[in-house]
This record gives sequence, C-alpha cells and structure tokens, in this order.
Amino acid sequence: MNFLPVEIEEAKALFSIAQSTVNVITRLYHQFNQPDDDEGDEYEDRKDCIKEAISILTQETQAKKSPHLKKFVENTLLDPEHELEPSTIFSFLKDIDQMTWRQICLIEVFRRVEDDVIEIDDIEDSEDINTYSRVIDLERLTRFGYLYTEKKDLFDYDPLEVDEIEISGTGTQIAELMDLESISIEEITRAYGHGIWERHDNRN
Repeated sequence: MNFLPVEIEEAKALFSIAQSTVNVITRLYHQFNQPDDDEGDEYEDRKDCIKEAISILTQETQAKKSPHLKKFVENTLLDPEHELEPSTIFSFLKDIDQMTWRQICLIEVFRRVEDDVIEIDDIEDSEDINTYSRVIDLERLTRFGYLYTEKKDLFDYDPLEVDEIEISGTGTQIAELMDLESISIEEITRAYGHGIWERHDNRN
C-alpha cells in the first residue's frame, strides 16, 4: 500500500486543475449571459470568443497546455482592462487550439534566446523523423507569425541556422498573455528534446 499516498497526491493535483478550469469556465459563462456595457456587433464578436474559449477549455487533452490557456483567458476575456479586440482574441484562441505543447514551449525558447537566457543550436539536416519534426514546428510557428525570419528559403538550408530566426512581437505578446515564462527549462527540455539548447544562467 506504499503507492497509495502518491496516487492520492496525483489525484488531488488533477482535481485542483479541473476545479480551476471549472472556475474559469463559470466566469466566462457569466460574462456570456450577463454582459456589462458591450453592445451590438462588438458584443456578438465577444460572445464568439467566449464560446471558443469554453470549447477549447472543455476539450483540451494536454494537461500541461491547459494552465497557460486559462492564463490567456484571464488576461484577455476576464480582464476588463485588456486592450485586445475580440477578433484578435479569437485569432489567438484558434492558434492556441492548433498548437502542440511542444510548439508552445518553442515560442518560449526563442523568447529566452532573445533575453540571452539560453542558447539554441542549429538543427542539422537529417533523415531522422524527430529532427524533421522540429523543423516543421519552426516552419509552422513562422507561418503563424510567432517567429520571424528575413531569410528566404531558410528551412531549405543544411544546417538550419536558428540564429536567423527570432521571436516576433506577436510571439512575445502571446508568451506574456499565456505566462510562458513560468515554464521551467527542464519542462521545455522534456517537451522538445535534449541537446538542443544550453542554459546561460540560473533563471528558470
């Protein structure tokens, strides 16, 4: 029976996550049914955002992604002081829904590279499917506009020169809205693989 306390603690953690998700959904539902000063088309657009947020929160299967999605909702839809238009929030939600946990971690990697916290190595061309999938992640995030490069046909180069890629203003903004800074470097490494980057200091 020595394993039982560990299982109970894990169950408590899962329950806590589920409970906080329900709390966020409840607040969204309240906003949906009892608007404050929103009127007309703007309120209709906001309702679309709320429905999309609830849909993602109730269908999300990646537990590690969920807290950062909730943080995004709290910093936008549930924050009366936020400045994002409903259409922008909706666009972000659609992107977050499509992103894998690994891609979310990769946005934070490039934010930390910009802050000189870690250094990312070039990616060698390889037949290995894991290497190829990392390049696909970079391509997708560049296409989404969260990473940026001026170099044409960058992803055809061998090796892939990651110092030619940087986080965009949009990437920095979504990282802040999702509180990606709270992800530990160890968690990022587990999500994306070992030997890709090295730490420059003791942050995170």
